[in-house]
Amino acid sequence: MPSTLTWLSHDTAERDRTLRLIELFKESGTVDELGIGSIRDTFADAFFPGTSVLQTRARYLLFIPWLLERTVHQSRNAASASDRLRAHEVSLIHALLAGGESEGVIGRDARSSLKRMPSAVYDPALRRFGIRTSGSTLDQFFRDAATTAERRRHLPEADDDGLAARPTTPGLDPELAVSCPPPADLLTATTFALTPSEASYLRDRVVHAAPGSLIAWLLANESRADVPYLWQHPDLPRLPAHLRDLADHARRFHHATHGAALLYNLMLAEKKQSEDLVEHYRTDLVAWQQELTDNAVWNGWSLPDFWVVLGRHNPRLRATTVRFVEDWITGAERTTDAAADEGLRAVVANREQRLKGSRSRLVNAAALDNWAGGSGLVRLDYRWRIAHRILADIFDGLEVPA
Repeated sequence: MPSTLTWLSHDTAERDRTLRLIELFKESGTVDELGIGSIRDTFADAFFPGTSVLQTRARYLLFIPWLLERTVHQSRNAASASDRLRAHEVSLIHALLAGGESEGVIGRDARSSLKRMPSAVYDPALRRFGIRTSGSTLDQFFRDAATTAERRRHLPEADDDGLAARPTTPGLDPELAVSCPPPADLLTATTFALTPSEASYLRDRVVHAAPGSLIAWLLANESRADVPYLWQHPDLPRLPAHLRDLADHARRFHHATHGAALLYNLMLAEKKQSEDLVEHYRTDLVAWQQELTDNAVWNGWSLPDFWVVLGRHNPRLRATTVRFVEDWITGAERTTDAAADEGLRAVVANREQRLKGSRSRLVNAAALDNWAGGSGLVRLDYRWRIAHRILADIFDGLEVPA
């Protein structure tokens, strides 16, 4: 019998997390082999709330509410609204391609067969930034809109003035229609380029809705930089103390835990008896230990402070995850040869087997056969790549120099 996922409640936040997890595991190279994803996501959500690994461009934060409003106005009832919204989203794919866009077009290749539509990808962000003003599901949004329309039809004309004067659909930020009316060519030929008023609106929504976050600070200060990692940003010294502290812990964690992934792959290469891969990962581990020195990862790093900072953003980290990270970091700081360190090997093996049970590649030959030679090696950037693209779109609209 195939495995299935069901929801026992209508908690939209929990559903969003589950869908994001499903999509994340479908993406090559992003599998969280050693179970540190909860820490990675804690940092990412603190720096860039409202973002996800599936997002591409900033203007989707306007495309989706524009399509929601169009759908509400064109649908006779809530039951038909979802199908109409999907049809509009497919039209948007073609409109973006017709407008000359390719990078970041969700559904560029799948077109009408796309399964996870942009509305599902961006709806958590719309709610987080107050662009969609209720916490309901999209189905409930359409039901609420239908209820409002029904009320309007039954109200005397004099009593309808207040409803009729509303500049946008109930459940959407009224300022959206004032500052960002949809373009006439939205579903014929459009682009990701934000107008100055659209960029200003998105900046103001994020700054207002996510105070204290890195994305809000960068937008408020028009701080733009093209760097691989957030802790390399030239304005790092200007950040508020809590963000500098968070960035420093994120930087150290990024460097420290990469060795665990390298050692895990070395152990698999040894199981496979692949001499080339064994040599490759041994060499990488030597380079990693030099990286720790070059970046002063252990100098002045307090693990108790690390957990206090993380706990402010996520007090529900699993004790087993905390123990694994502490055991790994303690051993990695002590060792002079990570590849040969039996203590570190035991930490990695115990963690992988605890997470995967009988499906552990270190004990299950069939599972090992499915290993392609490298897994879980993507460096942690805490969604900086995603946020950087969204920030760049807004800064371009604001004409902030690159």
